[in-house]
Amino acid sequence: MILASLLLLAVPVAAEVGAGDVVQADVAPLVKPPDEPPTYEGDWGPGTGSDLIPYKWLAPNDNYQCGDVQVPPGSYRVSLKVDPPVPGSYSIMDDEGNVVGTLTYTLGYDEISKMYVLDWAVQGGTFTGDIAVKGGPGSFVYGYTGFKGDTGLYPPKNPGGNWPTISHFVFCGYFTPCCEEPVYCGLTPGYWKNHPGAWPADYDPNDLVKDIFTSSTYRDATLMDALNFGGGPGTGGAERILLRAAVAAVLNEATFGDCYQAPSICSIVVQVNEAIGSDDRATMIALAEKLDEWNNAGESS
Repeated sequence: MILASLLLLAVPVAAEVGAGDVVQADVAPLVKPPDEPPTYEGDWGPGTGSDLIPYKWLAPNDNYQCGDVQVPPGSYRVSLKVDPPVPGSYSIMDDEGNVVGTLTYTLGYDEISKMYVLDWAVQGGTFTGDIAVKGGPGSFVYGYTGFKGDTGLYPPKNPGGNWPTISHFVFCGYFTPCCEEPVYCGLTPGYWKNHPGAWPADYDPNDLVKDIFTSSTYRDATLMDALNFGGGPGTGGAERILLRAAVAAVLNEATFGDCYQAPSICSIVVQVNEAIGSDDRATMIALAEKLDEWNNAGESS
């Protein structure tokens, strides 16, 4: 999703901090939501940047509260409530007070989907647990296992049909440190242009751009044509730059899977279609630069 940053940095208020906790937020006892929440018949939304759909809805009066969390050896509890919702970060400590990781969270507004969203990431390890995002008619709860981050988490849609602002959000789970940063894979548009025999089986140089990127104005161009695109002024030039990077990104994700930094091929396609649909040069160039960074990771052994 194409996001605009909101608000200023802030640090949440801590209370009842225990060994290994990030923060026990709020003085009231924290209790996890019921196993069988009220039935939700509304719109579950488009999913997050990693294609995750919320797995629970909580009614407006049922705030998510984090109770006991079973933390495996070598991991550290994360219990964090941010209210009011503001961007920030928090250092994750081990039992001896050493920093083992950092949790960051930012807020934004997606101009295309008209949604207020939460992005999050951890440095130095992975997060396992729930993230609840409240706004308007209740909360959506997202479940993660071993994730380093995600984009585009949103609260439930209002009965009137619009997506509400976020009133607060909660992290409840644990952080697992890792000993070294992951090694990512990715090959450049030039590589894929010069090595058509290395393309994954599901893609052919003569496939049409429009069959993958449906928003593209270059309807009759092939994937190989896109890899040969130059730049140029205006939105047309920006789209060519983006398509060159995007075709390489799809080939990289299909080839390397988890070793490539994109969450999925679907995520790449959705973001590219949204950027082209925005008809905004800066939006397209920003996404192209991110994909180019991923495409230049090299081929890991």
